[in-house]
Amino acid sequence: MMNIKYKEILGIVLTVVLLILSAELVLRRCGISRPEEITNMDSMFKTGVFVRDRILFWRFHPGARFDRPSFHYKGQLRINAFGFREREISGGNIAGVYKIFFLGGSNTCGEGMYESERFSNLLESRLNSEFKDIHFEVYNFAMPGYSTLQMYRLFKNVLIDLHPQMVIVNPERADELRLSANAPFRDSEIRILPQVPFKLLCFLETDSYIYRLVRRHMLVSFWRVKDKEGPREDMVRVTPDEHRQNLEKMSALARSNKIRIIFLASMGYENGRIVNIDKDYNCQPNIDITVRFGEKVNEGLFLDVGHINEKGHLLLSEILFDYLKSLKYTD
Repeated sequence: MMNIKYKEILGIVLTVVLLILSAELVLRRCGISRPEEITNMDSMFKTGVFVRDRILFWRFHPGARFDRPSFHYKGQLRINAFGFREREISGGNIAGVYKIFFLGGSNTCGEGMYESERFSNLLESRLNSEFKDIHFEVYNFAMPGYSTLQMYRLFKNVLIDLHPQMVIVNPERADELRLSANAPFRDSEIRILPQVPFKLLCFLETDSYIYRLVRRHMLVSFWRVKDKEGPREDMVRVTPDEHRQNLEKMSALARSNKIRIIFLASMGYENGRIVNIDKDYNCQPNIDITVRFGEKVNEGLFLDVGHINEKGHLLLSEILFDYLKSLKYTD
């Protein structure tokens, strides 16, 4: 009797597996539930420029090189072993070397720019020209679309081990992005999965048409229910309270590790004028970059409403240099 039951169960399992495989094949042949390319980031996931990360959500493909993977990047996209658009990092604390790391989003990462045109690269050259007794290494660990939660996690889980003396945070504007059926959860609501379930989820997201079809319908249904409640303050990636908390946690982390931390104002460009986003968050940055940009807003500093151009990167490097050159860099 037991053998018969086991055979029945095995038969049911095999039947279910065959049905799933058949459905997967049909969906693939018909092109149903093909990976969608809603944004530039979606297409870069598809081409392997971005990889999924269980703590940071995404980063560039570590150690890879891409020749103009999209119109957002000029020249070669060089990615270091940590998955960021930067050269490799010198190890440990080196006498006479002062390490500065940038955290930020697409502007800081240099979308639309050659790597050498970014304000972080320009700042490194200016600092090393100004100071003769100390050598500055400026590393750019910004990532397109990163929120302040992702920046905090990057600081906590990666940068601390790289021994920075200074971290400069450019919060940018990803926090205020509205949720939708394609991204219905706030950043803080997304669970950090253990390694094995996370890899399984990545496989399903990438290779299973059935999973994507079911997930898409579930999320759309979830969003319809949630949307009936009407617009709410928390229907953004990171709420104002969470934004402040993320900055406070970065400050506390820096203090406990004796790292100097500097926050830039979150800058927006709307209807031809510069906007200080931090006023909406009741945050006080160390450097209010919106003042100088506001003075020169008519000088053509932007590629589009979200990104600064070569002139904008040059101006930002000058603002940072004017602030940093007056600081002391010895204990």
